[in-house]
Amino acid sequence: MKRTFVMSVLAFVLAAGVNGQESASSQPDSVEAIKKEIMQVEEAQVEAVVKGDAKTLDRIYADDFAYTNQFGELIPREQVIAGFHSGGAKLSSAVKHDQVHIRVYGNTAVVTARSVGTYHYKGKIDEGPRILTNVYVKLDGRWQLVAHNPTDVAKP
Repeated sequence: MKRTFVMSVLAFVLAAGVNGQESASSQPDSVEAIKKEIMQVEEAQVEAVVKGDAKTLDRIYADDFAYTNQFGELIPREQVIAGFHSGGAKLSSAVKHDQVHIRVYGNTAVVTARSVGTYHYKGKIDEGPRILTNVYVKLDGRWQLVAHNPTDVAKP
């Protein structure tokens, strides 16, 4: 009886391992597709910020979006959108991202990148470079930005 139980458990574990390997081998295509989707949303978000396009930002930013800016302020979603719409906050069009890495964890994606560009907020200017972390979650069938955190780095 014990032996039959052990054999059943072993067979189950081996079958689960094989299924896991099949999923892992088919997963890179879906992960790559998700990464492409995230990059499209990321690019649309940067373009919307540069243009002050509040309508696009409203679609991209999740309802509970959290933004901690370079000056250490936690700014609520509505204030972020209003700031870009009014021009009180703006990002120069010369924004460049490199060293972009996207990690996918199911319905969550984390983007890290090095970013250079000039950011204006309430009379303060930050020219970068900075490292940014963006967290996206797939909500209501689309990728939405739930957190954005830029961190200034020392200039060479």
